[in-house]
Amino acid sequence: MPINHTGFASQMPSPGTPGSTYTTTDTQCVYTDDGNQWNFTSSSALLVATITLTAAQIKTLHTAPIQLVPAPGAGKYIQFYDAQFYLTYGGVAFDVTGKGVLQIYYGSNNSLTVVDDRWPGDASDSPVLALTANGGFVGLVPQGGLGYVLPLATADNQPLNLALETANLTTGNSTLKVKVRYEIKATAL
Repeated sequence: MPINHTGFASQMPSPGTPGSTYTTTDTQCVYTDDGNQWNFTSSSALLVATITLTAAQIKTLHTAPIQLVPAPGAGKYIQFYDAQFYLTYGGVAFDVTGKGVLQIYYGSNNSLTVVDDRWPGDASDSPVLALTANGGFVGLVPQGGLGYVLPLATADNQPLNLALETANLTTGNSTLKVKVRYEIKATAL
């Protein structure tokens, strides 16, 4: 439901053309004209993408990664902030042993991983997919527990994808909700 921001009317043209939009230059907030007033509809500041994966999609994450956020266009990149995973247990556990961890990465190259679900002190299997009850993990830290730098040219116009590191799963029937917070930023400073 749109939020009415009539207090910003002095900064915007007069409403009266239903369906037209206005984008502020400072915060990149988008407002839509309903014919009588401007209504806030989105912002390019902090964005959220939420995707629910079926058991079939989860089992093939190694060979068929899932796109979480599409490529933003030339001259832009996705600034990843954090992720939340919530598994709804279906009664049959996933066979995670030796399959690696969940990875969120740029483009088609999982060597550009920005975060994974590696449990501190355990570098082998996904703790999220190993759950045998409903549960989740919140606020994953950057890859390796520390931030790192990535050339802007490498992140330019790249989607954010989710995959399983080492191999596909063969058993399991749970679903997984993935929520990422991010911004779209210009690669030029």
